Amino acid sequence: MPEHAQERQVPFTPAEMYALVADIENYPAFLPWCAGARIRSREAGEGDTEIVMADLIIAYKMFRGTYTSRVTLDRNNMRIDVAHA
Repeated sequence: MPEHAQERQVPFTPAEMYALVADIENYPAFLPWCAGARIRSREAGEGDTEIVMADLIIAYKMFRGTYTSRVTLDRNNMRIDVAHA
């Protein structure tokens, strides 16, 4: 599968970027082609982490699909790990 990576400087603090990415329910407001977001579950993870199971509905023209992911939120380390579920 093809991969792409980019690095950019943004005028936001790490805490602001973390809050933006951790706010999964709000993705349809600012991500193109994201037609919906649903949290399936939230639970405490190891240490101070939180595990979120989430569905994103991706829609473009006549194509529509659901991407389910397991998101590990680690606020103390400003780290978010995402894995396809």
